[in-house]
Amino acid sequence: SRGDGTTVRMRIKAIGRHPAFRRATDVVMRIVPVAALVGLASYISAQQVISPHRRVIKFAVLLGLLAMMLRFDMVYSVYLFTVIFPFPSSVSIGSTNSILMTLIPLIWAVRATSTKTAIFVRRTRVDAAIIVFLFAYVLSFFNVESTSELMQSLTVIWRTVGTIVYFYLIVTFVDDETKIFKLLKITCAVCGVIMLTAVFELVLPGRALIPGWIGYLERGGIGEIGYRIEGMRVGGALKSQAMLADFGTRTFFLLLFLTMRMRNPFEKLIWGGVTLLTIVAVVATANRGAFFSLALGSIYLLFLFRKRISMVRMVVLVGAVTAIFAVSEVLLTKYTFATSLSQRILETQFEGIVPDTRGNTWENAVRASMDHPFIGHGPYYDIGEGLTYQLWPHNGFIFYLYTIGIVGLIAFFAILFKVWRYSLCYRLPFVGGTRLADLGKVLHAVFFVMLFQQLRTDFQRDDVYPYMVWLIFGFITTVGLVLEEQSRELADSAPDSAPDSAGGGENGRKRAFRGRRRGRLKP
Repeated sequence: SRGDGTTVRMRIKAIGRHPAFRRATDVVMRIVPVAALVGLASYISAQQVISPHRRVIKFAVLLGLLAMMLRFDMVYSVYLFTVIFPFPSSVSIGSTNSILMTLIPLIWAVRATSTKTAIFVRRTRVDAAIIVFLFAYVLSFFNVESTSELMQSLTVIWRTVGTIVYFYLIVTFVDDETKIFKLLKITCAVCGVIMLTAVFELVLPGRALIPGWIGYLERGGIGEIGYRIEGMRVGGALKSQAMLADFGTRTFFLLLFLTMRMRNPFEKLIWGGVTLLTIVAVVATANRGAFFSLALGSIYLLFLFRKRISMVRMVVLVGAVTAIFAVSEVLLTKYTFATSLSQRILETQFEGIVPDTRGNTWENAVRASMDHPFIGHGPYYDIGEGLTYQLWPHNGFIFYLYTIGIVGLIAFFAILFKVWRYSLCYRLPFVGGTRLADLGKVLHAVFFVMLFQQLRTDFQRDDVYPYMVWLIFGFITTVGLVLEEQSRELADSAPDSAPDSAGGGENGRKRAFRGRRRGRLKP
């Protein structure tokens, strides 16, 4: 061969064209990037486990959410937001929850435009009431008096729109039974994580899980750490004992439903453990309203399932839950710094039918609402300071009366009425006894509990609680819509048992659907 290296180059080219070499090269090119990403992610994860930093974790969650929104079905964005919305953080332009609820629909619109598909929003019978509700917020701006109040009001509007967007994302993308139960399990799992943070606070008060983000160094429950150790009421990652108690109380019924319905012993054990953890955390909040709402909700739920649950089973369930509450109360007050729930209940006094802790707040808020009764004072509730200081209303309905007036309060009642009608869809023909209808029945009881809780809690002043409320609205509405579809399909496929004159055919089908009016409004 010639000495210029031609033969060597030819041999190298021949090796490069060999099928075995190409396969080996493909494998290396696939494995090396993946291995590098896994190694980097493992290093960062290990570092965060040892020394967690909120910005790194938030950035990782944001990347995951963006990748999920761009690559996968939009329902996964709903799932992921349900996981992270209880842990918001303030940034320079607003809350992370409001930012995400702005990004998700924008990416949804971009994806729809790029694929040349219509931007579909599932229509509901709540739409008109929601439009009037938002219009009431706009009207209330006429009574905003200062620039600072205007900025706060715009923040409230942004958050309110975000919660409604969350509602429509649930209704639009969680559109079948499988997705509904996935969202249900995710919600219950998130509840378990939140209750774990409450137990962590109870055992190690003053410590932080993630410094600057999830911790208890500032405030939580009532007062500062030094005071709360003498009579502690946990708030967990939510940093509010009322919010923790309300969220745990509502989710308790969903957890109980999952525990009873699961056939897999391992799943039953998991959800039973989360249910027990939730009861312990709710007792540790020492929240009287949550205790009474749990009691009333349990009675109502047993009434709804009275034909499906024997008396013996009812007695066993009530006895088990009561025993868990009693044991938790004794152990928490004896071995931890938790306040006694039973003692707070026994010390409660009433002024007529109003608890003594709500008399001044309700009366003062209603009196102040009469200054602008029709369109309210504006979206932002300013509690003032110094001589102008006033307490929160501690009543969701009075809060709306003060901020957006009678117009907004009526619109909110209309939303509640429409959602309540959806919650009755478990009564529709052909679907009774199915697991989705049973879930609808449980959600109907949860809706009842939520209404009771709004008599002593104003959910509008927080950045997490409003999403919890509209999550329940979304659950009830999407379950109602799916039950209506199932009932209609089963009715259309049901064989006619007799001619029209004998009650079969079209007339028989109409008669079978006559009872639907109890749980469904006409389109």
